[in-house]
Amino acid sequence: MNRTTFNDITLLQYIFAINGIQIGIGVLTLPREIASVAGTSGWISIIFGWIISILASFIIITIMKQHPNDTIFDLLNRYFGKYFGRLISIVWICYFAFASFLLLTATIRIMVIWVLPETLYFLLAFLVLVPWVFIARNGLRIISRYTQLVFFLTLWMPMILLISLKDATWLNLLPVIQDNWKEVFVGVKTTMFSYFGFEVAFILYPFLKNKERAYLGIFIANTITLLVFLQITVSCFVVFSLEDLNSLIWPTLSLLKPISFQFLERMEIVFLSAYLFQISTTGIPFLYFTTLGISQIIGWKDHQYVLYVFAVLLIIVTLIFNPSYDTVSSLGEKWANFGIWLILVFPPILLMYMYVKNKWKKKGIGL
Repeated sequence: MNRTTFNDITLLQYIFAINGIQIGIGVLTLPREIASVAGTSGWISIIFGWIISILASFIIITIMKQHPNDTIFDLLNRYFGKYFGRLISIVWICYFAFASFLLLTATIRIMVIWVLPETLYFLLAFLVLVPWVFIARNGLRIISRYTQLVFFLTLWMPMILLISLKDATWLNLLPVIQDNWKEVFVGVKTTMFSYFGFEVAFILYPFLKNKERAYLGIFIANTITLLVFLQITVSCFVVFSLEDLNSLIWPTLSLLKPISFQFLERMEIVFLSAYLFQISTTGIPFLYFTTLGISQIIGWKDHQYVLYVFAVLLIIVTLIFNPSYDTVSSLGEKWANFGIWLILVFPPILLMYMYVKNKWKKKGIGL
């Protein structure tokens, strides 16, 4: 039986899975990060980042079309052989595993600072991982359904942020280009980190029912992410001065501080509590992709045992390693820089290699 039989996903689930992974935690800090390098012209960098993510996404889909039933792990074995293919697969697994760890630690750090300052770090890790593992163990179909559910349950969140615009100073956006285009282009790299997530098409594609619509789906996913990033970033730019913005760790949450209702005072706590579900739509897939990759390498059909072991290892790590926010940010930057090579540089090289190898194979020349 084909392994995708009970894990096939619809186009909508494919879209929301990619979009959920992209939005993740980065949306809480993106306005500050982009303002620090590109000023209030950073919204242009976000658009350029979207263009690059679309092009990179299309390259990935073009690669996957060559062998529709293969994941990236199968593809690497097919083209690079058993040993070198597995070596590159391990690199991808490390990328997913480190992302899982960073998302877990960042989630815990946010909870400690904003909601549960007295709770033990490893206990929070356990509480976060239990629902993550419960969903991840059921496979891609359940994960994608969960991301779709969370998308609709959190639609109110961008609308709440619009309330902060009553204090907006739209002149903050002028001049459109503050100093020069160089800063805008430098800001594109910062923006690209937040667009990471489209690379999961390397794994989602074989499970997609309507593969002929894969290009459209990944375009829509990236575009939804663009609209969310633009709304939040522009809102921060017009509400805060550049000096204030650079001093705020999570400017998106700071937008909510002035918002209160008669029955509710600290809206940012409610927002953050709901946003933990959005963060999980990034953490759960990365957890699953890590264990799926390991299972495929060692030849196990069921990823659940690997998932349980990996979750226990993450909890053990939180027992001995309690990183500060600055440490998490530094590790995240290293992961993102590595991701640039893996997500933006590797796919075009792989596509060219596949083209050359297939062409030579037709001519009877080995490679």
